[in-house]
Amino acid sequence: MILRLACFALLSVTCFAQSRHITIAHVEDTPPRHTSRLWVASCVALVAATSADMASSWGRNEANPILRSADGRFGARGVSIKLAMAGAMIAPQFFVMKRAPGSQRLFTIANFLQAGLYTGVAIRNYGVPE
Repeated sequence: MILRLACFALLSVTCFAQSRHITIAHVEDTPPRHTSRLWVASCVALVAATSADMASSWGRNEANPILRSADGRFGARGVSIKLAMAGAMIAPQFFVMKRAPGSQRLFTIANFLQAGLYTGVAIRNYGVPE
């Protein structure tokens, strides 16, 4: 017991006798990851604009052959492809932002631009007679 106490005392003295400071990294020292509320709003805007575009196209003749059903109208096939496209736009952003937090601004701008495009398409679709 005395030998252990002496070793501890010797170790303590040598640690404090050095001129450099000893720091221990804590979990609190790492900067917290921050997800911008504006980026979340851009994702919500993208999903809302995609939904508006789908609602404005439902049951009408579809010009895009990829989204067109067998009868030439926009239906379940078009909805599933449009939702997959929105998911393919948003899902990779989570993984990229973990590795490159500076990319959040670029993704926010891209989401709002795509939401604006889909909103414009929805407005145009509502203006076309059935």
